[in-house]
Amino acid sequence: MSRFLPVLPFLSPYIVLVLAFLGIQWGGFFSLAALLFVFGLHPVLDRIIGTESPDSKLSSEGPTWLHDFLLRAYIPAQTLLLLLTYQLHLDPRTFTYWGAAISLGVATGAMGITIAHELIHRTRKLDHHLGTLLLAQVNYAHFETEHLLGHHVWVGTPKDPATARAGESIYKFLPRTLMGSFLSAWKLRPQRCLGYILLQVVLSVAIALTWGSAALGLHLLQSGFAILLLETVNYIEHYGLSRREVRPGVYEKVSEHHSWNSLHRMTNWFLFNLGRHAEHHAHPRIPYQKLKPTVRPRAFPVGYSTMVLLAWVPPLWMRLFHGKAGQPTGLLTPSPPVP
Repeated sequence: MSRFLPVLPFLSPYIVLVLAFLGIQWGGFFSLAALLFVFGLHPVLDRIIGTESPDSKLSSEGPTWLHDFLLRAYIPAQTLLLLLTYQLHLDPRTFTYWGAAISLGVATGAMGITIAHELIHRTRKLDHHLGTLLLAQVNYAHFETEHLLGHHVWVGTPKDPATARAGESIYKFLPRTLMGSFLSAWKLRPQRCLGYILLQVVLSVAIALTWGSAALGLHLLQSGFAILLLETVNYIEHYGLSRREVRPGVYEKVSEHHSWNSLHRMTNWFLFNLGRHAEHHAHPRIPYQKLKPTVRPRAFPVGYSTMVLLAWVPPLWMRLFHGKAGQPTGLLTPSPPVP
């Protein structure tokens, strides 16, 4: 039984699904339960439970099949949550409708897209397709192409729309990354992107025909909130970090200096070790449970939930990374050159 214990913390994402389901069923203020948990209680738990040590082996232990099962089982669970909510025929004039849209977006964005990200990096075609299906549920399937063939190639360079530049606020970053990511995916694989668009249109039409325009609106709203969360995470993961151009059009190799990490246990349990981002970029095919935690040179002082909230308040964000005017004591200090 003890061999299964290291896997148990990664059941955490299912808490968000349960809270979203129960909150929407109860209605009213309770419909925001998932949002309040992720951005209210989660930062507190991150603080209380603390960070993992660089030599932590907790998440690299346990049966591989069980780690994989947790990822794949989320797909029918999320799909069921969406379908059960759409069939409620919620009234757009009620608080519950908008609360449901936000809580669904938290589940599909914070959890669903994170799992999709893990699956599209897998070599098995089935896992790759399952990850794309999760992305289609939030109308962002082109992320599969852009992330694998664009972001991982050009991260930390001007050619990557998902790398936030030093001094760039989230409000300037979002329009650039939303448009740039789609155009990049279209340029890389136009036929595949067209197929993704058709898939998402068919899905939306099916929802409208089955449950009506209000359900379609709920579907589009949760998609929008999920996309907003995804791109905010993109914003924080590489903010202000860049690769040196060693000669025209050629950049230094991606290293740990080009990603921000989070060693907070709650963050990594809920996001399947997404906080070990530097290791992920160094070895994109390694499954989440085998990623190694690293402290240096880039580590957030707080977990992802708190960093996402800070990103939406530019004065606080800029002060954290760049320090006070005339006192450059922020997180964003020059990194040593990479050989």
